[in-house]
Amino acid sequence: MGKYCGRDKESIQKSIVNHVEYTLAMTRFDFNNFGCAQAAAYSLRDRTIESWNDTNLFLKHQNAKCVYIFSMEYSIERLLKFQLMNNDLEEAYREALFEIGYDLEEIYEEEV
Repeated sequence: MGKYCGRDKESIQKSIVNHVEYTLAMTRFDFNNFGCAQAAAYSLRDRTIESWNDTNLFLKHQNAKCVYIFSMEYSIERLLKFQLMNNDLEEAYREALFEIGYDLEEIYEEEV
């Protein structure tokens, strides 16, 4: 099950900047920490959707039954940090953001 969005620093930077301009309709030359946090979350969502689709395709071929549970107790932590850590992307995002002038720890604080 392949990955389509790159997991390297340059691919992450390009994805973030594209979301700033095309998803958030902000200028890529002037966006704040909140805009950066939103763009990083959209960028991470793209990678998560790929994994989700690959998993669902695998389960479909296995003719597996699935149970989905949603509970607020799973949403206590900040989701951006949680998802970056679970997908082993935290360091790549930290480096990518640092090179374009943002601190990942400050970006975490933007999540409401």
